[in-house]
Amino acid sequence: MDDRREGGRHGQRRARDELLGGPANLAFDSAGYAWLTNNVKQGQTSSSDVAIVLKPNGKPADGDADWAPTSPLRGGGLLGTGFGVVVDPLENVWFGNVG
Repeated sequence: MDDRREGGRHGQRRARDELLGGPANLAFDSAGYAWLTNNVKQGQTSSSDVAIVLKPNGKPADGDADWAPTSPLRGGGLLGTGFGVVVDPLENVWFGNVG
């Protein structure tokens, strides 16, 4: 298992904490990107604080276009997103969470 860490001395994260641990739902935007909920951390019972975005070819989104996200997504209150994700008519993506 990958044990690389990112960030500085404070706020270090293990790369394995960002793997798909409990995907439950997904939504597609008009460009074909898949927005996935990630309920728990891989191999753990604690809630995940990331969401995953995949390009139409199935690879993680890497921000290769001006509007494109970079996966995984963090922040904005993401915590155990489990069962809630939707793309609205204006292409805004909304996640529900347990936090």
